[in-house]
Amino acid sequence: MRVGVLSAEGLNYSFKTYLDKLIYGLSLLGVEILPFSVREKLPPGLDIVWDPSQTLPDLLHKAECPVIVTIQGDYELGVPSGDIYGYGIRGRLAAYRSKLLIRRKWRLLRDKCSAIITISQYARKVLAAELGFPPDKLHLAYHGVDTNVFNPQGIAHVRTAPYLLHVSHYKYKPNIRRKNLERIVQAYSMLPQRKKVQLKLVVSEYSGPPINIEGVEIITSRIPAETLVSCYRGAIGFVFPSLHEGFGVPILEAMACGCPVITSDVTACPEVAGDAAILVAPHSVDAIAHAMRRLIGSPALYAELREKGLARAAEFSWERSAQRHLDVFQGVIEGGGQARGPGIRGKSGEI
Repeated sequence: MRVGVLSAEGLNYSFKTYLDKLIYGLSLLGVEILPFSVREKLPPGLDIVWDPSQTLPDLLHKAECPVIVTIQGDYELGVPSGDIYGYGIRGRLAAYRSKLLIRRKWRLLRDKCSAIITISQYARKVLAAELGFPPDKLHLAYHGVDTNVFNPQGIAHVRTAPYLLHVSHYKYKPNIRRKNLERIVQAYSMLPQRKKVQLKLVVSEYSGPPINIEGVEIITSRIPAETLVSCYRGAIGFVFPSLHEGFGVPILEAMACGCPVITSDVTACPEVAGDAAILVAPHSVDAIAHAMRRLIGSPALYAELREKGLARAAEFSWERSAQRHLDVFQGVIEGGGQARGPGIRGKSGEI
């Protein structure tokens, strides 16, 4: 099978990891990968053209073979636009422009596209409802986590005091709202002084309001993967109550490192976390603070969530994701547009 893969420039960390892992996994399964850019002609003799990062260039319309697109989430169509862009006039205008562009692009490409791969059941439902995709074109393939990198063995961060950890990336500016950092810091400020631990924020390219609160350490530069892993291993808890996630890769990274997780009860977060995390209402500062207090004050809860998290993360592998992608490709080539194979059932759906 010859698959032309659109290589987009400037991908964020999650998109690049997804693409690198899937290309490697598909190659091991015998797929011949032929990368191309938007400035190049499509390679000849392709069986499939695959856009793995929803770039949707005009070049896709020229393909003479089936086109498959991966949508890395739900374009934020499943949450109030104010949670992403703000509730003022500028926020409403930004949300309107974004949705208009998305719908216009898909109106032109919908019939050309033979299949759409989604990364969560949450995203699948939103895309069907908001963009009118036929259900038989939408196929689920979860992300994985590389347990050769993210695991509990090895060096843990040397800490002078216990700490909670938050990790997020801010190259995409609306993340300043949707990662919910302001409420995380407010919740931390509510912790009783006698039980207070440190809060380590690894927030690359953060450009939001200054955070000057005692006990909070903020790291805004990109850090190597091995440093990030050691931070996960050394933390007493990972705090990730996002307002919106199409998947939520950091949830799995933390779990795979043996770090208990606090995350949201909305969008894709509960689907990924299953019963292995403390779920909170992300708009409630009180709920986030209460979860922090529970985790800090209970070694038994820490141990329980650590073991559950390790087991949950083990259910998500890039090898399984690559096989799922191959099933979709083969189903399209065989003419039915259906992904072959029932998948594997997990507690939150098909994994």
